[in-house]
Amino acid sequence: MTIPNIIHALAATKTYSSPEQLYRALSHAIVGGSSALVHLRTAWNDPQTNNVLEHVKQSYQKNADLSAGAKISRYGWADEAETEPGADTVAPTQSGQAQDATEEEDAGKIVEKYKQANATFNVNYDEQAHRIEASNSSSRVIRANLLKVKYKIPTLILSFVVTKDQDTAGQPTWKAESIGNGKLFPAMTRCIASRPRPGELKYLLDMIAAYKDGRIVPCANCRRVMDNSTLTCAARRSTLFKDAEGDDGTKWEAFHESCL
Repeated sequence: MTIPNIIHALAATKTYSSPEQLYRALSHAIVGGSSALVHLRTAWNDPQTNNVLEHVKQSYQKNADLSAGAKISRYGWADEAETEPGADTVAPTQSGQAQDATEEEDAGKIVEKYKQANATFNVNYDEQAHRIEASNSSSRVIRANLLKVKYKIPTLILSFVVTKDQDTAGQPTWKAESIGNGKLFPAMTRCIASRPRPGELKYLLDMIAAYKDGRIVPCANCRRVMDNSTLTCAARRSTLFKDAEGDDGTKWEAFHESCL
């Protein structure tokens, strides 16, 4: 884990303005790789992990046919839990304008809580922002709710632009674009676009914040820092887990675009 981190830090020498920055980047790469290895060893030896492996072993001994597992989606467990009968739902409003006002108010509250939870982020929300949608015969102004999120990770500044849109069925969706030069940023934009729950702003913002773990975190699928095209993990996906007290929690994992 450490060697790829060091190679990546050396490959980005053009981004360093002084030897001190290069030294800090190398130190971070070495410490980060060692910490990731310690974390992996600790997680592997954790009693909860051993219990899961033992349960899998016993289940396989009872029934070795694993074909049913192919019918279960890799992601979306949280979505299913939240859409079960009895989950909180919002009654539809009779007025489209009233519904838009409610959505904007909710978006403002979500952004405010997001700022408080991520005090080091630069978050700008302009609910009066507009964009122009043009066609061959006319153009119309659409309320876009422009949101910009920017924060710094080692050797890189991440910047995202979020806009509100509609899908083909007329349902509201939130789109995000990762701004920057290089192959990583459009890959991040594509991975964000393919996420589940496109209509939930909070889920999108939590996904954007999940990139703060840096560029040295290994892929949850292949366990490598870089893929075959030397790109680091461009995607983040959430998964459910149970803590030591047995309570449900959500954690974010990193994936290469090719490993999704």
